[in-house]
Amino acid sequence: MRRVAFATLGCKVNQYDTETMATMFREAGYEVVPFDESADVYVVNTCTVTSTGDKKSRQMLRRAVSSNPNAIVVATGCYAQGNSDDVRNIDGVDIVTGTKERKDVVRLVEEAVKARENVKGNEVVHKTYDAVSKLCGHLEYEELLVDGSDERSRAYVKIEDGCDNFCTYCKVPHVRGPVRSRNMENIRKEVERLVEKGYREIILTGVHLSLYGKDLGWEPCLADVLKMVAETVGVDRVRLSSVDPGEMNDRLIDVIASTSNICNHIHMPLQAGDDGVLKRMNRHYTSSQFEEIAGKLKKSMPDMALTTDIIVGFPGEDDQAFENTMSLVRRVGFSRIHVFKYSKREGTPAANFSDQVSEEVKNERSTRLIELGKELSLEYHRKHIGKIVEIIVERIVNDVSDNPDVTSLCGEETIESSWIEGVTCDYVRVFAHGQAHEGEMVKVLVESAGPELVVGKVNCEN
Repeated sequence: MRRVAFATLGCKVNQYDTETMATMFREAGYEVVPFDESADVYVVNTCTVTSTGDKKSRQMLRRAVSSNPNAIVVATGCYAQGNSDDVRNIDGVDIVTGTKERKDVVRLVEEAVKARENVKGNEVVHKTYDAVSKLCGHLEYEELLVDGSDERSRAYVKIEDGCDNFCTYCKVPHVRGPVRSRNMENIRKEVERLVEKGYREIILTGVHLSLYGKDLGWEPCLADVLKMVAETVGVDRVRLSSVDPGEMNDRLIDVIASTSNICNHIHMPLQAGDDGVLKRMNRHYTSSQFEEIAGKLKKSMPDMALTTDIIVGFPGEDDQAFENTMSLVRRVGFSRIHVFKYSKREGTPAANFSDQVSEEVKNERSTRLIELGKELSLEYHRKHIGKIVEIIVERIVNDVSDNPDVTSLCGEETIESSWIEGVTCDYVRVFAHGQAHEGEMVKVLVESAGPELVVGKVNCEN
């Protein structure tokens, strides 16, 4: 049996896309193996959100080539879409596809194999097939099936692709194309299939999830999909991967707040807490509007977790602008913050802005914001001490001695115990000592809390 290995860089959407390709290869008779094992085919699903993503994409492609010089190496995804010329110049890469040809990847691999078989002699000849097509005109959602993921308790369901917002720092609209919404019936069928396979939590994801329905005249919209998935028999939890503030309307808030199996966790990217910076980013809200929306969410769901993304060091961000962001973060009281230092992306307007911020200043601001984020996370996590929370067990942990976040919170007598790991409905990571099965929903008494996670014990009343 031929073997295929995948490496995925970047976001959850990329991870989902990888799973769809893995499903196609399995159906074609391939065995899917880890990337660090020998394989006949290597597929690298690339990322270009940051310059680091570009660099890692090139590194993984070279790693694939060196792992087995005789293998077929495929570059796909966002970096391959936007930088196909650079990818073609990497020795040993056989196939370059972008973000809309995933359905053809098995066929392209088979054609590359046949082409090699027709070459006389023993020398392996790498002829690069460029299958990247332009993202222009009317595009439809590329319907691909997925049979699950490595996570046996939670499954991602992609319902949308593309983005129309064109934030000045972002390449995503250029490499993913315009918004394409998935047919609701196909979403329902995939959710039902995943429930039958034993998945208990469904996470709805997309390139710009909250723009679902824009290309359909907003009929249906994200609230409709969310409600439909929540009402599907067997779905214990539904979670949204991310919602932009501009699309967090009253109807969506009402559906989330009034439906018991929709998680009380919202990830809503702030990006900056200064109006001048937000305008230069081409974000379609002000800091006060964001704060108002956050207030509505917390009023509707007092115990909810609100997480966010923030970019520091955007061109034109002076000291006062950064302090405005810090102040807004404190007022909103996020449960977790993901901090990114601004990265110049070739071809975006912000790359040409004259008032670029030095790396030294970016580093200093990043450190300060990360520390504030840890303070807020710790504050939020401590609210769970003494309470019983419910988790879906993601994995059994045989040894926690090498995890300082856990060992710093548990007693010496429990380090050698059996442990389980999972997340709560409000997206708090939990380590608990006690017995349970993977995929099982269990109750945990929280005993201690840190900025990254909480520690507790499996409740005997489960």
